[in-house]
Amino acid sequence: MINTIFNFTNKNDILDKCIYASIMNAIMSGAYPSLSEEIAWDGNNYLFQNMEGIRGVIAFSNDIFVCGVRNEKKYEEGRENIFFKLLNSASVKVDGNVIGSIGKGYLILFGAGEGDTEDMLVPFADKICKMRIFADENGKTNLSINDVGGEMLIVSQFTLYADCRKGNRPSFVHACEPDLANELYEKFVALCRERVAKVETGEFGADMKVSLENDGPFTIVLDSRDFKL
Repeated sequence: MINTIFNFTNKNDILDKCIYASIMNAIMSGAYPSLSEEIAWDGNNYLFQNMEGIRGVIAFSNDIFVCGVRNEKKYEEGRENIFFKLLNSASVKVDGNVIGSIGKGYLILFGAGEGDTEDMLVPFADKICKMRIFADENGKTNLSINDVGGEMLIVSQFTLYADCRKGNRPSFVHACEPDLANELYEKFVALCRERVAKVETGEFGADMKVSLENDGPFTIVLDSRDFKL
């Protein structure tokens, strides 16, 4: 997707700007690594990606240059992520005290991203409760959580939105702001409690210690981009 207009009229003009930008980024990377932008320059190809999710390349030949730009942020926005693990038992502690524990069932790690809304929650809850991933009497993954009398432990985890494409320190700029994330988390918990007999939770925003015995191991990722809302 080309969504940037360049105000340069000739190759030499933009070539000079690329060289200056590359030098500036090298200075910023040393002094302010968290604010610098990812840039690569080999004399012929100028690759860039900034903190707003814009990435692209400018390629130079003898007389012309060609530029392509893509807004990665538009692809990332509006994502709700849920990891859930099939397990034999799990518990969560805050300040050394167990605040939630379950037996056979799911440990669900819930993360909300910018642009997410509560309309996305019902499809998630329905899918998780109806998914047939527990073994039947023949050892086939054919039973739902309610078929086996399973339980849920739901823990909020904004780090599901870690962006590790740039540098070695993850960025969490695409995670939902805390107040809205907590609201979505609580509503998701309420929906699950309407569908499953026992649902335990962690504490939103707390430093939690989670223990589990994963069965399999068996872990599944659900992403809101996979649902037609």
